Amino acid sequence: RVPYVPAGGLSLVDVRDLAPAVLSAMHSKEAEGRGFCLGANNMPIIDFFRHLETVSGVPRCRTWVPYVLGWSVIAALHKVTSALGKPYHVDPVLVEMANHYWYVDATSAERVLGFRARPLPETLHDTCAYIAADGHRMGLPYGVPPPPSPLTQPRPPTMSKL
Repeated sequence: RVPYVPAGGLSLVDVRDLAPAVLSAMHSKEAEGRGFCLGANNMPIIDFFRHLETVSGVPRCRTWVPYVLGWSVIAALHKVTSALGKPYHVDPVLVEMANHYWYVDATSAERVLGFRARPLPETLHDTCAYIAADGHRMGLPYGVPPPPSPLTQPRPPTMSKL
């Protein structure tokens, strides 16, 4: 659960696209001694949650809080709970970072390494499907619903455990 949507932005990329680019960088003479930004799908965090809601069917957080208010509340909660010996699980530094835009330009990685990122809906759909099938291995409850999407064939209904 996300208490509110921060104002920042991020760059999302599928690990299945990262791995071949990293291998290419390790074996390419042109890549030797260079660093590459491997990212794609730059977007505001609120747009990420919109995409995730569309793919997963799980309602997104619709609360937007200005940075100063969000940081102040989290910092106060952190100080009070730390004084009580039970630190709040969200660090104010994380709140500050979430309000910046962490966009990446992968143009040189595309040219030198052949890096290509798949579309975000595909990544999110596959991730949601993985969590639905194997989420229990990550400590999530059984029965996480599969994502509704035209990208896959509908599953036949199953009987739930009583």
